Amino acid sequence: MVREPLCGYMLTWTTYGAWLHGDERGSYNRKAKSIADHEVAPNPRLQKLRSDQLKNAPVLLDGPMRKVVRLAIEDACAFRDCKLLALNVRTNHVHVVLPLQMPAKRLLHDLKARATRALRDAGLVVRTDAVWTSGGSTSLLYGNKSLADAIEYVVKGQGAPLPEA
Repeated sequence: MVREPLCGYMLTWTTYGAWLHGDERGSYNRKAKSIADHEVAPNPRLQKLRSDQLKNAPVLLDGPMRKVVRLAIEDACAFRDCKLLALNVRTNHVHVVLPLQMPAKRLLHDLKARATRALRDAGLVVRTDAVWTSGGSTSLLYGNKSLADAIEYVVKGQGAPLPEA
């Protein structure tokens, strides 16, 4: 089977402390040694342990915060002359779909940094608090169908649009 060409990325990152290992929704351990160990089953004791380790309160994005994050990401993409294919800022995570332009991890880092700076400059988060979990997902999208599916998921697969007021 021939793999279609790489044509874009879907970047995803979560807000700090909003979805901990052990959460009833399940979670993903990207540092696990085997694929079978990546999925973390619900575990209230593990969730409590992780909660006790937080350095600041969990971050949930309200309407004004989501608007600031959206505008910061749009601005960052415009600055880099990078076409933003899809964006959805939710209360506890962000999804972005972009065409190939620069390494995915660099894009992820740059967008998170721009959004953090914008939130801090707007006075919506404490300057010393973590806003996002470390890292994030950089899913590679191969072929036009994969790209279209990612856009569809980000735009329509996240539930009803959230107000930004």
